[in-house]
Amino acid sequence: MNNIALRRFSALVGICLFVAALWVLHHTLAKFNYQDIVTYLRQLSGWRLSLTLVVTALSYATLAGYDLLGLRYLQRALSWWKVGFAAFVSYAFSNTMGLSLLTSGSVRYRLYSSWGLTALDIAAVVMFTTLTFWLGILTVGGLVLTLEPLTLPAIFPFPLPDSRYLGLAMLAAPLAYLGLAAWRRQPFTIRGWRLTMVRPPLAVAQLLVGVLDWTLAGTVLYLLLPASDTLTFLYFLGAFLIAQTAGLISHVPGGLGVFESLILYLLSPSLPAADIFGALLAYRLVYYLLPLTLATVGLGVYEGRHHAQKILWLPRVVGPWIPVVLPQLLALMALVSGAVLLFSSATPAVTSRLAWLEGVIPLPVLEAAHLVASLAGMGLLLLARGLQRRLAAAWRSAVVLLMVGIAASLLKGGDYEEAVLLAILLFGLAPSRLVCYRQTALLEEPFTAGWIVTIALVLIGALWLGLFSYKDIDYTHELWWRFGFTHEAEAGRFLRAMLGVAILTAGFVGAKLRRPATVTMGAPAAAEFPLIANLVAGSPRTYAYLALLGDKRFLVNRARNAFIMYGVEGRTWAALGDPVSSSDQASRELAWDFRELAERQGGWTVFYQVTPDDLGLYLELGLTLQTIGEEARILLKDFSRAGKSGSLREWVPGMTAAGYGVEVVEPGSVDGLLPQLREVSRAWLSAGNSPNIRFPSAFSYEDYLRFCPLAVVRRGKRIIAFASLLRGGGKEELAVDLLRCLPEAPHSVRDYLLVQLMGWGQERGYRWFNLGIAPPADLENRSLAPLWSCFDAQAFGAGERFRNYGDWRQHLDQFNPQWEPRYLAAPGGIALPHVLRDLTALMAGAAAVSVDKPQEGRGLNG
Repeated sequence: MNNIALRRFSALVGICLFVAALWVLHHTLAKFNYQDIVTYLRQLSGWRLSLTLVVTALSYATLAGYDLLGLRYLQRALSWWKVGFAAFVSYAFSNTMGLSLLTSGSVRYRLYSSWGLTALDIAAVVMFTTLTFWLGILTVGGLVLTLEPLTLPAIFPFPLPDSRYLGLAMLAAPLAYLGLAAWRRQPFTIRGWRLTMVRPPLAVAQLLVGVLDWTLAGTVLYLLLPASDTLTFLYFLGAFLIAQTAGLISHVPGGLGVFESLILYLLSPSLPAADIFGALLAYRLVYYLLPLTLATVGLGVYEGRHHAQKILWLPRVVGPWIPVVLPQLLALMALVSGAVLLFSSATPAVTSRLAWLEGVIPLPVLEAAHLVASLAGMGLLLLARGLQRRLAAAWRSAVVLLMVGIAASLLKGGDYEEAVLLAILLFGLAPSRLVCYRQTALLEEPFTAGWIVTIALVLIGALWLGLFSYKDIDYTHELWWRFGFTHEAEAGRFLRAMLGVAILTAGFVGAKLRRPATVTMGAPAAAEFPLIANLVAGSPRTYAYLALLGDKRFLVNRARNAFIMYGVEGRTWAALGDPVSSSDQASRELAWDFRELAERQGGWTVFYQVTPDDLGLYLELGLTLQTIGEEARILLKDFSRAGKSGSLREWVPGMTAAGYGVEVVEPGSVDGLLPQLREVSRAWLSAGNSPNIRFPSAFSYEDYLRFCPLAVVRRGKRIIAFASLLRGGGKEELAVDLLRCLPEAPHSVRDYLLVQLMGWGQERGYRWFNLGIAPPADLENRSLAPLWSCFDAQAFGAGERFRNYGDWRQHLDQFNPQWEPRYLAAPGGIALPHVLRDLTALMAGAAAVSVDKPQEGRGLNG
């Protein structure tokens, strides 16, 4: 089963589990009605609510302990406020939406990567926190089930007399973990991953933090439940952990429905089901929605107080997490607000408020407001995806719908509580206009399986809630036309609202199905070569010439003024360099289109060798950044033929005196040189040199040589060496590619050619000369060693393969260049090792191709 089919199957399973949970809720609450639940919620005292807020704050503070211990395990230090913020935001995501939309791990990657942690460091933190998370639930669950047994036969498929056996089995895992920590010193090696075993003090701290976290989380719900003489805290905590575990493994966002149905099943013998359900609703608001709201408002206020563009494009200097996390929070809050409007439309209004409205507003206004509130709720659900993808149209539409929803909430039933909630989101959304900068149409954005499931669950939940709220009503055809301020008329409004929502949803789905996909598979070189050649000639950066080698696919934007060159290996869709464009806006849109293209095929979006200029864009795409090397560039106005040691000055005149000279041949004159160029190339290859690696510098075609000027080194009339000369638009940059020489040529001929070309470029007003890329000076990021193990020194025309990374960097350093970092923008976590493997295969794909004989369509080294 491929990845796309697997995701669709998982989504279907999630919907089925949710429907099954609603069926359990329906039967458990059969003897109760909506008013019974409302009555319990109104009876909650202020002191109890205040105490639950305090315990909730303590619980979220404890969550920071997971990350603090993980960083201690890695021996990495971050300030406590950064760790606390990362933990708070990540768990606000995962608690609310579960694994179907955003996980706590993905948020950690986006935050910690901007604070200096490598991708493998972050992956280790996520693994460590996940392990601590499950150690906590196993420890506290095992203790509780052993000390206070639950009856399990009706829940589990295997017969057990009580839960003690299950509790002891759960305790075996943390005890074994402590044993390993005490007795094992050697690290584990799993598929190349080296995992250092924790020491006993850290292992004990893991168990304590996990136990405290789960105990505090359960205490919040326990405080909201009514008092009972038969329900002990230990019994409740066991039921709570079983329900939470089922919700976690169900893949339903936030375990919604699954968690509630099991709590009702396990606690209903001790408490009235309506009271339990009321406490569960309050728990969702206090423990899930409130933290999410606080995070959204805080980031919205921060965004409003700082210049948005500064935050967007200086992510490492000012609030690096703001432009990354804020759209996600806005999307989640839009989902929540849409769900609140739909759930409110599916439930009866407060009787006293409805009676007051009867004497204040006309009935048609109330009827219209109820329908409009439902449609606004559905609209917010559909717009949430656009907010996450930073669409300007989604921002404008969401602002309008929120204002409409606030007015409709007040008019349809005096629901000032939900009006306040919508106003809070509007307050967080309004100052974030510059974050949603994309001009793509709403219908062009794809909906992933996770988003479809989330919206479907909200709609199914609203329908079930309405049927439960009005289950005492006899549903007849006349109910559709019942208008008024009575309970029966409210049921009619619910039916009409659901019909309106269904029509709106069907219309939206139909419009998307009728609209053809705007992002399709990229075209091969031959199909787009004339356009690509023109864009390459105008690009100021010479890496754009690599598009002309014929081995890549292209994604061209709608305006036909920008493109991305990319290759595919496994699930990795790797773009080479930044988008080639003269417009920042076109680059942004094209990068998002490339991400959409990769997502449609179930792939990972990767940008390889990107510059520091657009790092904010890649963070917005949800990618993590890793330094893979540094590019050596010479500022030609300051160029001197004397290097650091003065050696270049000594032998350059000597080469000239020995009869060597450099000539730049324009593209129209290359054909007459091809026989000699083939001779040089074959001799160079027969001497044991390898052809250029495929992805960054690739094999070359004779058409490629005809497109570029050619720099040749002659001794007399004989060509000793040559290189294709790449000229950036606007005389911004020069570089060489495909540098070849005869085996008997002096070793210094390569550097001689480069130095002479630097002088040639200086005389003609070029600004930079690009010497190519080298590993980082300290090679701190050992996780990227597989890339460098196959990264040929000839990339960007270096011309000689060095056996030692330090030798290659020292060789370039004699030219006294300015070093500029180059980055890999890729998904973090467990995907990163697979991405590195695919990139290695992509770069080395043509290394074994024989090129001694020119073939059709191939020239010097096919």
